[in-house]
Amino acid sequence: MYADPLEEELWLEFQEDMNGTDLDQWLFNAATVSDRPADLGYYVGYKIAEHYYQQQVDKSLALQSLMEIRDAGEFLDVSGYAHKFN
Repeated sequence: MYADPLEEELWLEFQEDMNGTDLDQWLFNAATVSDRPADLGYYVGYKIAEHYYQQQVDKSLALQSLMEIRDAGEFLDVSGYAHKFN
């Protein structure tokens, strides 16, 4: 897989853009990206959700929480993913 060996690098790059409004590097870019796979924002989101899920004891509650996310920034904090590479 392309992204797994680059997970930390992608996360560092994503952090620079995640609070902005320009999604061109991360989503809906299949027609314009040529140097890497398209839509890597989905990959980063998956890794955040995966990290959260793996840490939870009650997997049913974890899935419910994932389905009910209302605040992405708050969920990122709760997931602990932002500190994974520190």
